[in-house]
Amino acid sequence: MGAGLRIERESGPSGKKRREGEICGGDRDEDEDEDEDEGEDEQMVSVGSNCGIIALEALDCTVCNHPLRPPILQCATGHVICISCHRKLWNKDRCYVCSITSGYQRCITLEKILESVQIPCSNTMYGCTVKTHYLEGADHDKSCPCAPCFCPDPGCDFTGLTAELLDHLTHTDNWPATEFEYGQRFDLQIQEGMHVLYTREDGTLLLVKFTPVPPFGNAVSIMCVDPHAVAGDRKFRCLVGSNCSTDSWRADFRTISTNLSNDLPTEDGSYSLVVPTLSCYSGINVTISKVLVL
Repeated sequence: MGAGLRIERESGPSGKKRREGEICGGDRDEDEDEDEDEGEDEQMVSVGSNCGIIALEALDCTVCNHPLRPPILQCATGHVICISCHRKLWNKDRCYVCSITSGYQRCITLEKILESVQIPCSNTMYGCTVKTHYLEGADHDKSCPCAPCFCPDPGCDFTGLTAELLDHLTHTDNWPATEFEYGQRFDLQIQEGMHVLYTREDGTLLLVKFTPVPPFGNAVSIMCVDPHAVAGDRKFRCLVGSNCSTDSWRADFRTISTNLSNDLPTEDGSYSLVVPTLSCYSGINVTISKVLVL
């Protein structure tokens, strides 16, 4: 393959979560395939056409287990450590592994190896053809347009793009769906179970869950389905009000975000509000808008 290293990675869903499988390239024989099947979760780097193998974990810091990034330090024996972990050492001249006290030096060779490694996107099986440098892979994954979402049904292994998930939920799972426009109020009937909200403006997909909580009423949870969801992300503002003329109220909150890889969120705060049990409360009205990020 010429100079440098190249990682070929295959990733896909295992149950509900994506699994990064074996990484290898070049010429292989059947015996190698059988041996690697036994440890299919191990990530490997192939070196050239001769398929010299390096465990990808060897490119991680042995202290924090995060991918190594320049500057990389090593002791005289060869034990490597990332700069962040080195700063936390009580005695920065003593190796945390072998206790040698000759200090740490830059590991230029390993830094050059990292600079030459190429990896395919972890969403290759979903159509992404981008290849990035090893150190840039995580940044690409955070914004990859091919990143998938998952079906929240614990018994379903469906994985796909947001638009594909919308089709799956509405046509395979037969969940009721309502199309909305940002800033425009629409009505929802209170009915136990799931309801899909979607907009053609930018492909945003939200889920509404109605859960009876007697004797108080119905708990309502509204969440954004986002393949790049980050804990704490709240990208949309919801204004929810009653359709009852004799008991009017309004609730104002921001939705949580999830890619549904661990099914529906169940942590504290996943429920947005509780609608009281009154004969006039057959439904609610909802207005959704984007949260401006300054």
